[in-house]
Amino acid sequence: MAGSKSEMSLEQFDELLKRHGPDIGKWPEMEQESARYLLDHSPAAKALFQFEQGMDDLIRSGDTPKAPASLIDSIMDKAKKS
Repeated sequence: MAGSKSEMSLEQFDELLKRHGPDIGKWPEMEQESARYLLDHSPAAKALFQFEQGMDDLIRSGDTPKAPASLIDSIMDKAKKS
């Protein structure tokens, strides 16, 4: 039975996490119970979730690291020569 809390594999969880993000409430309704169960019972699922949540937080914060000006200049110079 799809959506049964015992049927979601780690691979399915990872794919849904990448597709829908770390807010399980925004996932397809029939997958939410299985995802929450796996998250509560699998250290690997928890690690994937925490990583994705951290990435999502970083992207939303706007605090992404900037490349040094010298690197940007070097790239632009090489691009102009190509």
